[in-house]
Amino acid sequence: MRDPAAVLNWNQIAARADLVAMQTNQESMLHMAYVQAAVFDAVDAIDGGYRPYVGHLRAYGAADADAAVAAAAHRVLVSEYPTQTSTLDADYAVALAAIRDGPAKRRGVSIGRQAAAELLAARASDGYGANVPYTFGSGPGVWVLPTDNPATAPATPWVAAMHPFVMRSADQFRPGPPPALTSAEYTTAYNETKTYGSKTSSVRTAAQTDIALFWGLGRATTQYNEVVRRIVQGTALSRIQAARALALLNLIGADAFIACFDAKYTYSAWRPYTAIRAADTDANPGTAPDPAWTPLVTTPNHPEYTANHSCVSTSFAKTIDHLLGPNRFDVTVTGAPASTEERHFTNSDQFIAEIANARVWGGVHFRFSTAAGTTIGKAVAGYDFRHALQPVRDRD
Repeated sequence: MRDPAAVLNWNQIAARADLVAMQTNQESMLHMAYVQAAVFDAVDAIDGGYRPYVGHLRAYGAADADAAVAAAAHRVLVSEYPTQTSTLDADYAVALAAIRDGPAKRRGVSIGRQAAAELLAARASDGYGANVPYTFGSGPGVWVLPTDNPATAPATPWVAAMHPFVMRSADQFRPGPPPALTSAEYTTAYNETKTYGSKTSSVRTAAQTDIALFWGLGRATTQYNEVVRRIVQGTALSRIQAARALALLNLIGADAFIACFDAKYTYSAWRPYTAIRAADTDANPGTAPDPAWTPLVTTPNHPEYTANHSCVSTSFAKTIDHLLGPNRFDVTVTGAPASTEERHFTNSDQFIAEIANARVWGGVHFRFSTAAGTTIGKAVAGYDFRHALQPVRDRD
């Protein structure tokens, strides 16, 4: 079997670079999508079997796939994390030193560099980090920055305007608006989050608190890439299968973030922190205000609807189902960096439900928002999996 060790090693290096950069979850997933797409194209050019993400690379003559993986990942990572160049250069030197010199190594490096160059060119004008101004509104139901978060600006509004990786457009799976403030659905969701999500809740159990904090403090990009590395090792996937699995995880996750942020900045719905403190303005007699209410988990600095974590975590879970089959979902997720705590799941529905509960119990979302996020995540995973990196019967 073609050993996936280099693919896994460079995925771990990319995850480390992300942690050092200390970016948002959505930024880190976008970077990982760049890296893993380039790595996949480099491996596919040599091993074959699938349609590339970009370009039409083919290896002519023997080419070392480990050299190709290292060259592709290194070039993208240096481009995305220039302040870490010296560390990444050292990683690259170690990787190449372990490969026998000769024409195959040189061809592998050339293929990897070309795969990276084609990926970076294809995504050069995708809107990452673009100047997308956000104008705050006001009044009942409208999002404003919460004061339990020290951030002074909205998080990454440009993600909502990015060109997707596989989807046709950012708004392809945009849901309808959140329920009206005076609706029964809003009232029920409001009172659930108010009761269970408060920092001082008397009804939330210790187990529910632990779950809310586990997912509130974790880092989805790092956690989910680690899970896929474990799956590769546990199921003996080949090099190209490993590269494809990691590419799909991150491409689909990136699109889930884009779709989610499209909804967030389209509807600009207020967070529970604001809604509960200002409920005297919502014209709903069923939502009693609490001016001192504070959530268990710090409120993120972007709008409430839809729930980010539900979008991307559902896309992750359904991607695993698509890759392995729904009856083979067996996932253990490690907590925040340096944590030894773990959560284990034996089916994707169980996993998706816990994510939704965690965001409500953490006090940062309403139930209707996690439901809409789940719908987005499923739709993105289904569409992207059908339209990206598909098997081919033969190679031209």
